[in-house]
Amino acid sequence: MGLLYREDGLNIKFRIAIYMLIIPILIFYVLAAVGCVSNSAGIPNIFIFTFRDPQLRSSEASKQPVFELRVGYFGLCAGAFPDLACITSLGSDTEQMLKRFSLNFNADRLSTLSSPRGKYLLKIALDNQSNTMPFVLLAGGILFLFGLISVLLLQFEEKRVQRKPNAARKMTVLKRLMLCFVWTSTACAFAASFSTTQLARIIQRTNTSSISVFLQSIIIEPGAGLHALQWLAASCCFLFSTGISSIFMATGDHQRLASKGTLDSNHIADF
Repeated sequence: MGLLYREDGLNIKFRIAIYMLIIPILIFYVLAAVGCVSNSAGIPNIFIFTFRDPQLRSSEASKQPVFELRVGYFGLCAGAFPDLACITSLGSDTEQMLKRFSLNFNADRLSTLSSPRGKYLLKIALDNQSNTMPFVLLAGGILFLFGLISVLLLQFEEKRVQRKPNAARKMTVLKRLMLCFVWTSTACAFAASFSTTQLARIIQRTNTSSISVFLQSIIIEPGAGLHALQWLAASCCFLFSTGISSIFMATGDHQRLASKGTLDSNHIADF
C-alpha cells in the first residue's frame, strides 16, 4: 500500500509538471507572433533579423543613430533606435508600407525611408519576411491549441470510462487525435525555429555577394530574443508531447488491466 501511495504521488507531481509547461509554451508562441507588430513595451525588440544601414540617416546625421528595419513574422519596425515605429506588414508591398509608416513618421524620417535606398532596403526586408514561413508558426500554435482541447476531452472521458469501461473506444480515438495534434505542433515549432535560424545565417553570408552593390554597406543581425523564444517553445513542446503521451499511454494500460480484472472476476463468478 505504501508503494502504491508513493507511485500515485509521483504520478500526480509528474502530471502537474507536464501541465505547467502549457503556460510558457503559450507565452512563447504569443511573443514570437506579435514581435514588431506594435510599439508596446518590449515588442520592437522581438525580431527575426534587423537591417541597419549607416548611410541612411536623417538630415541631422551627426546626432541621429543608424536607421534600421526590424523584421518580425507579421510586422516591421522602422526608424532609429529607440525611436521605432512598428506596424503589421503581412501581405503588404513597399508602397503600402510607406503609406502606413507615413502615419507614424515625421517628414524627416519619412523622407529617409522614401529615398531610393530606403525603398530598396524596405523591399529586401519584405522579401525576406515572406521566406520566414510565418504560417508554419501559426499552424503550430493552432495545432497545439487543438491538442489542449483534446487533452481536456480525454480528461472528461477518462472519468467516464472509470464508470463505464465499455465506453473506452471513444477515448482511444481522442487519444490518437491528441497525439497527432501535439506531435505535429512540436514538428511545426522545430521547423519554424530551424528555418528562421538558417535564413538569418544565409542572409548574413550572402550580404556581400547577392545583395546589390547599392546596399553592400548594410549590417544584418539576427534577433537573439526571438530565436531564443522559438527554441524554448519548441523544446517545451517536445517535453509536453513526450510527457502527455506517457501519461495517457499509462492510463490506457491501467484501463486495460482494470477491464481484464473485471472480466476475470465475472468469469470466476459465472464458473
